[in-house]
Amino acid sequence: MKRYISIIFAAMAVTACLEPIHRNDNLYDSSVYMINSGITSTPAMYDCQTKADYNVYTYCGGFYGGAPEVSVSVDASALENYNAENFTSYKALPSDCYKLDANRKKMEDKKATFTLTFDVDALKNLSTKEDYSDLDSMVVPLRIHSLTEGITDARDDKNNVSLVIPYLKQMSFVFDEEGSDFITYD
Repeated sequence: MKRYISIIFAAMAVTACLEPIHRNDNLYDSSVYMINSGITSTPAMYDCQTKADYNVYTYCGGFYGGAPEVSVSVDASALENYNAENFTSYKALPSDCYKLDANRKKMEDKKATFTLTFDVDALKNLSTKEDYSDLDSMVVPLRIHSLTEGITDARDDKNNVSLVIPYLKQMSFVFDEEGSDFITYD
């Protein structure tokens, strides 16, 4: 009798071990996205600079223990989609006005930072207005993409696309009574 009970308990233990684990059911898949997605503007760049950097922050959400690899690239279709969905008329900034430091990186602690460097002289030459306000309609359309199997891209363009507007300002100087200090205006 004891032998039959032992066999029954052994069969139940084997059956329990074969049952799939359900702790990850109903969890979202791990995905990569941009922290500053959508329309973003750089901090003020002044026309007395030669170059200005803007950081593009990316993140991997979800339960993934490794170091995923991602790419950020210029994507004209992202700009077309944004204009169509939002009834806007942004234009792509010419590629000689900026440079992306890398197009792929391995994330550390589920984060990676890409640097977009703007050529301020090229932006000044591109502008036809003294206050550079015509640059407000020009963007650098960036899209993130996962290069790691098991990690998806964000589900929509609201999280995986960033349209970066270069915010160029004119530098103004006002000297104090002694003629030595200056104040800048925005």
